[in-house]
Parts: sequence; structure tokens; C-alpha cells
Amino acid sequence: IARGLGIPEDDLPAWTTRAPDRFSAAIKTLALAGSFAAEEGSYRGVPVSSARSHFNLSNSIWRLPDLVIARPEGQVHLDGRENTATLEYLWVIRSQVDPKALEPLLDPEQKSVLDLFAFSQPPLIQGRVWGEWRRPDRVGFSAEVALTNFTFRSEVFDSFSASLQFTNQFLDLRDVDVRRGKGQITA
Repeated sequence: IARGLGIPEDDLPAWTTRAPDRFSAAIKTLALAGSFAAEEGSYRGVPVSSARSHFNLSNSIWRLPDLVIARPEGQVHLDGRENTATLEYLWVIRSQVDPKALEPLLDPEQKSVLDLFAFSQPPLIQGRVWGEWRRPDRVGFSAEVALTNFTFRSEVFDSFSASLQFTNQFLDLRDVDVRRGKGQITA
């Protein structure tokens, strides 16, 4: 083909020479900023009433500093960031949404745990989740959880609160306080 076009073969790059990955080089220097707002939608089968946030990308870091997701029973406030080079992420969360809304995202075993609970009002969950997208073994979280007026295995409870931390495949619960009628358990 080169001869037919009149191009000397010495002017062509060797077949083993790859063009530089200009996209990867450019994305590291790309900066974007903006905002979005959406009504009625879903994410992987989880319906939402609305979602809105500012966003920015700089130095390979995506940031959604004020993501608010609304559902009929409450809202989730998130501050998230992801490093596009390392795929590390961190989400700061404040939620008052029924955890059962997340069932489409869960495995059958995880759904069976949620089935043990019934909530008269959504729990308050405040915490952080971090990890690497390609390394589920590196996922960790820490959270403060507070529930009121709920049932567990058909038993009614007035309240539950605890600090949870999950790292290195180990779950740690602290400051556990469970109340039912005149009874109280602390651990």
C-alpha cells in the first residue's frame, strides 16, 4: 500500500511501534466542573425521586461534593471522590433512607439479612466507605447507626444505636445500645 501511495517504506514507523496513548496523558491534565439535577430515575434497579450535585475533575480525581439523592422516605447526602488512576474511592454518607430500597443491588444472602428487619422509619446512618473498585477485599467502612421503632425477627424494639467499623474483612461493633420496653442492653 505504501508503494502504491508513493510513500517510501523508510518513512513508515515499524509495525511494533505503538502510537503514544494521548488520551491517558490528556485525561491526567483535564479539568471539568459543573452540576446536574435529575428527576425520577433509577440506578441499577433502585428507584429515586431526584438526584443533584456539583461535580469536578482535576488531577485525575473525580469529586461529587454535595450529591443529594431523594426517595419518598428520605434523602441520602454524599460527598464522594475517586482517583481515576488508582481506582481508589471514598464516600462520606448521611442517610435516612430505608435500606430495603437497596435490595436490587444485593446478593440473595445479603437480601436475606435485610428480610429480618422491618422499619417504621428509616434508620439514620452516618459514615464513610472506602476502597478500590477492582479490589473488593480492600473495602472498608465506619459508621454511626441509629434505629427507632423497628422489628427484628418479628420482635419489636424501641431503639438501637452503635458504631460500626469494617476493615480487613473484620466487623467491629462498639457502643451498642439496644432498648425494648423497660429493658436495655449495652455492650
